[in-house]
Amino acid sequence: FNTLPPVMEQDQREVIREGSVQLLAQPQDRIALSETLCVIRENIEVFVANVKDVEAPAPGRKHPVVVGQVGLRCIHCSHAKKHSDKVKRATCYPSSIKRIYRTVIDMKLDHFCHCPFVPLHLKQRLEELKATNTRSTGTTMQYFVRSAKSMGMVDAEGASGVRLLPQPEPEVEQKESTESMTFASVDPPPAGFAPSSFEEREPEASGGSFDSRAHSPEESRDQSLSAPSTSSMDTEIHQFDSNEEIPEFTGIASLSLPEDKMSLSPLRCFLRQNVCAFSATEEDIAVRTPTTFSVVVGQVGIGCIHCLKLPAKERSNRAVCFPFSIGRIYQSVADIQRFHFTECKMVPQEVRDRFVKLQSKSSKGSKGLATRQYWVSSAKKIGLVDTSKGIRFGRDPAVPSAPAVSLDILAQVASNATTVNRPLVLPEDKGKIAEFLFVVMQQLQPCRFTEADRNKRRLKNVGCIGVECKHCAGQVESRKFFWSSVNAVESNFVSVHTHMMECQHVPQPLKDHLAQLKAVRKEQTTNLKPGSQKAFFARVWERLHTEPSESDAEASAEEVAAPAVAEQVDTVSDKMAFVSV
Repeated sequence: FNTLPPVMEQDQREVIREGSVQLLAQPQDRIALSETLCVIRENIEVFVANVKDVEAPAPGRKHPVVVGQVGLRCIHCSHAKKHSDKVKRATCYPSSIKRIYRTVIDMKLDHFCHCPFVPLHLKQRLEELKATNTRSTGTTMQYFVRSAKSMGMVDAEGASGVRLLPQPEPEVEQKESTESMTFASVDPPPAGFAPSSFEEREPEASGGSFDSRAHSPEESRDQSLSAPSTSSMDTEIHQFDSNEEIPEFTGIASLSLPEDKMSLSPLRCFLRQNVCAFSATEEDIAVRTPTTFSVVVGQVGIGCIHCLKLPAKERSNRAVCFPFSIGRIYQSVADIQRFHFTECKMVPQEVRDRFVKLQSKSSKGSKGLATRQYWVSSAKKIGLVDTSKGIRFGRDPAVPSAPAVSLDILAQVASNATTVNRPLVLPEDKGKIAEFLFVVMQQLQPCRFTEADRNKRRLKNVGCIGVECKHCAGQVESRKFFWSSVNAVESNFVSVHTHMMECQHVPQPLKDHLAQLKAVRKEQTTNLKPGSQKAFFARVWERLHTEPSESDAEASAEEVAAPAVAEQVDTVSDKMAFVSV
């Protein structure tokens, strides 16, 4: 909190002493507060105590009042000539700006309904509002704190009470006054980040270049979507150019992409389908909890698609978050999952049931750096970029991106052409090995090691050859095997069979068939020539590691690439489509 400097000479303390009176109500109250609190604040004035106020009778007061201390009082009985004419809580002196909210609540409960100077119509209005009064949240109290600060109130250091600092003279061509109330919370920067001011230093823009030809911001969102953790990916910091052009595109875009299922768990795919990126409005900003960095109009936040259209003050906890950078989107969605989805009243029951089911089956944690890097790359795909003013849309989110074939698709095409189509077992192997091994090996296909696989296998090189289960290939929980030698294949092959029996994507009839074959495996093996099993694994190893000729690879690539590219072009509109919220 802002505090007064240590004890100084009286003429050096720039504190308003006497004669300052102003209403507690602010223009932004109607956006952030309930109707009851708005009415109460309109009937309370902020004043600075003088000698007469200090000497006034105050039965039951625990701490003495000093000249210059800020108090709150009822505007209707403030001019009563006799103190005995006033009722309880006519004048209060909050001990800190945090206590202003509690003071106003006490005045609402104990004073306004009993004060003889309060007009009858106002008492009736307050009585009517009791029926529709909603319980205040933590953001309500935080709004009281922000509002007090904007009026110049500060906590007195080394003493109890609030003081009032003089407001600076307005500058020529000053920005809109509403910008002074942009107190929205954002996720804190990574540990170790300590810029001198938000305007001077910010996380380095990682979204690449963007088109600086800005469109005019949308007037409305309809025309176009924390105990936060600091354990996020390291963010590179640099000094921003004061002449940096901030993109002014605004709108809304779904976080979900068709390729999510290739890199993320079903739960995270579901979460991304139920949140979206949106441009902040003044209403979004007014109700946010203050932290180190403010949020400005047009800055991109992450929010629940189900309650985004509700008035900001009616949304449940953590309905929206404003991540510090695109590297923090992952944590923002995790916060919405943890604190919001179970409370949000706008989430349909079938969606809530699916969320509970996926959450019960989901394992804790992610696949490490590869998963979080995917969140960054996918954010860039929908046009999000980092700037010195937070995340922004680097292009118009309402305009679909060009249907270019991504490098991910090309890489997958190349992998399919040169790897997946390689046969591991041939018909002539069937009579030379136990049928159990033959059938199990048929359920595998070659694959390549990617960055997404770099969790525990940190010493593997990207592109090295391995095998994966055909049935769960492409799923985030897919099982891959990267053996270092023929002996490793033979000694660890039992783990393949174990996976087949546990994999939920393997049909149950096949599992039953494998169980029957395993029962007769020993008998079949005794009828084979010695060394048959080792020779079988050697042949599989050779087929797996023998590169196809260039002509075969090119022909296979053309065969696989055509439908893959066509499928991507067909789904471009699906990538950008977003159900109106």
